[in-house]
Amino acid sequence: MGISVNNWDNEFYFYIDVVGGCNLKCPSCPRGNSRNIHRAKGVMEPVLLERIMEKALSECKVSSVGLFNWTEPLLHPRLSELVQVVKSYGISCSISTNLNVKKSFIDLLRSNLDTIYISTSGFFQSVYGLTHKGGNIELVKNNMKKLAEAKVKYDSTTAITVLFHQYKSNQQDEYMMRNYSESLGFEFCKYPARMLPLEKVLAYNNNDPDEPQLTSNDLAIMNLLIQPLDEAMELARKNREQPCTLLTKQFTLNVLGDVELCCGIFDSKKYTISNFLDMPMNQIQALRSSHPMCKKCTAQGGHVYYGL
Repeated sequence: MGISVNNWDNEFYFYIDVVGGCNLKCPSCPRGNSRNIHRAKGVMEPVLLERIMEKALSECKVSSVGLFNWTEPLLHPRLSELVQVVKSYGISCSISTNLNVKKSFIDLLRSNLDTIYISTSGFFQSVYGLTHKGGNIELVKNNMKKLAEAKVKYDSTTAITVLFHQYKSNQQDEYMMRNYSESLGFEFCKYPARMLPLEKVLAYNNNDPDEPQLTSNDLAIMNLLIQPLDEAMELARKNREQPCTLLTKQFTLNVLGDVELCCGIFDSKKYTISNFLDMPMNQIQALRSSHPMCKKCTAQGGHVYYGL
């Protein structure tokens, strides 16, 4: 299945990791559950992001850019400059953060950033620490207050949304985090937590020895999922004929500008397609759509599970 972008009929959301790491080790995220996996390190310079934006806009429609995927964007010391690069092309820009940092948010709120998504999974540390491993919920709540105050003080138009990952272990905390978020003027959204990356989901679903095998820690966090993985994958398989929007509507780049198979895949060594600047998008798309992992994933409904 080849996908052409030459006729400008395709519009893509770009996920771009602008740093090569994360400050937490969440057990349902590959940053916490996937060891000995090759990932690019470092930080992205504004000039590289400019080249990526210029090429993307010369080859397709860009609906929006998220400066995140598997990493914590607030670790980048010049994040506001990267936001300004994206905004200079008239494209909306967002970040998703665990907010476990000690820094000023003034430059970020002044950068015309469209949306900040705050990822959380509890209101008290005893709950939050189980699923945002290494995180400090009091630091997060203090940063939320600082963001709210700075947003008012500097008349920022940045929308702030709290994304609450639902587990069996945090249902009592959900109400309190909703109240706190809304008291600060933030939107609050909840959704069932998912086990990632897709490599581990497929290994569990198909007992595939070629994929990373599940550990006791993986099984423990899976037991906390609101919707058991068996049930979720059964539903996904029933709907596996749905088109994969991870392929047809999204591009995922790492900190070096390398195109990865999709936003749900983690192992860069196995699933990097090409550097974005080195190959036309139609050729990259042809390689993505014909990749063996892509066929394996869609056959099992992995693409549907990712969007449940």
